[in-house]
Amino acid sequence: MTTGPRLAVVGAGRWGARYLSTLAGLSSVGQLLACDIDPAARARVQAVAPGTTCVSSLDELSTLGVEAAIIATPSSTHASLALRCIEMGLHILVEKPLATEPQAATEVIAAAARSSRLLLPGHITLHDPGVQRLINMVKAGDIGQPLHFHAERSSVGGLHRTESTLWALGPHDLATFFSIVPEAERSKEIRAVHVETCSVQTAVDIAFKNGSRATFRWSRTEQAIVRKVRVIGTTGELVLDEPSGTLHLRGAHQPTIQPPRQAPLELQCLHFLECLQNGVKPRPSPGLALAVVGLLHRIQATIYQKRETEPMLQTEAAP
Repeated sequence: MTTGPRLAVVGAGRWGARYLSTLAGLSSVGQLLACDIDPAARARVQAVAPGTTCVSSLDELSTLGVEAAIIATPSSTHASLALRCIEMGLHILVEKPLATEPQAATEVIAAAARSSRLLLPGHITLHDPGVQRLINMVKAGDIGQPLHFHAERSSVGGLHRTESTLWALGPHDLATFFSIVPEAERSKEIRAVHVETCSVQTAVDIAFKNGSRATFRWSRTEQAIVRKVRVIGTTGELVLDEPSGTLHLRGAHQPTIQPPRQAPLELQCLHFLECLQNGVKPRPSPGLALAVVGLLHRIQATIYQKRETEPMLQTEAAP
């Protein structure tokens, strides 16, 4: 007999379906439930997770003895649904980003703390073994003091989606960046933010007062998926290709590293279950998620400012 938690996935769309499929294969889940207001989404649940109890509202879900919820709905709804789930007494995993406004993210974090509820921000990239190895090597000083962080990420088939490139792709790389350079979470360390953007591409350059830089390139127009992170330090350079997991260390006598491959989504779900059952501290922290939302919001403000000064420039739609 399974003794794991009764766990609900709120939102059974594209990402919700992936969560349901993954969780259905984990023996540490007691009972799996799904919640979605869309009848078509609810109808698809049985195809990805047979036997899953499916309801249409949080009110109905609240009567079923659920202990924890994964929120996999559109970004603009994350904060409000997170607050509602906390009010219901649920521990929560909230898909990235935690919110689309810093104040809303702060409110979710505060509500979880007041209620002693677990809050795990769903930054799936940080559960990728290659990304974790990159972060650990930088922190261990394998390339000296990091000077320049560069990330490039593209998706395929995203032109029809309503969420902006910034808010869809940006959280992944900003989470990695803040894991490597936590002191940059303080906005006062930022000297300048420069953004070039259109409806499907965003390029961001950030200069810090200590002389270091961070550059990001996010796109939905490429023919293939690109996920690369490069960190240049005073004594070497690390280059990670996320899809293959290949990590190159340049500037030192060390071969290419191939971290073990395991699906980041499964690792994130297992971590959430471990936090629920064994009291493990959630990774990443809510504070890191707040830093990501704060910088995304600042970049978005820069985009709006450019639109006002350059009215002919096609800019990002609001998230």
